[in-house]
Amino acid sequence: MSGPGDERGRGESAGHQPGQPRGTDAPPGEPARGEARSAAEPRGSLRPGEIRLAATDHPLGADRERIILTVQNTSRRVVRVTSHYPFERVNPRLLFDRAAARGFRLDIPAGASVRWAPGEEREVGLVRYGGRIGAPPATPASIAAAATTAVSIAAATTPAAATHAAPARP
Repeated sequence: MSGPGDERGRGESAGHQPGQPRGTDAPPGEPARGEARSAAEPRGSLRPGEIRLAATDHPLGADRERIILTVQNTSRRVVRVTSHYPFERVNPRLLFDRAAARGFRLDIPAGASVRWAPGEEREVGLVRYGGRIGAPPATPASIAAAATTAVSIAAATTPAAATHAAPARP
């Protein structure tokens, strides 16, 4: 509670320094809230939840397969496709090789989308999904090979003592 002798003015916080914009309660020499820190700063100066990126640019999914398809909108309305939607399942009024697009998504940043106006045709880059979703379809030979591998792993990890009956308790 502030009394008549309190030197703080109305609406000022205890951490506010005159001449500094409000909301920058960072100590002197520290960047204000929302300002970037340089990568050269010591690791101990991270704030909770802060993410510091490396100085070099690393492309995401650089090792994933990529293709380019020509896509045409045959609809009378605008069609928009978001970044991580399976491309072979998009609006049926978009014409392209759906078999080639199986296991792929748009090669754009997360949360972004591509828009096709009515009658518009454009080329788009697609990138293969990661994990099992992006894996090629299973064949009878690949299923048999996976089952054989699973059985041999299970046999190798089963201890010999587990196959014998436990001794009876007195």
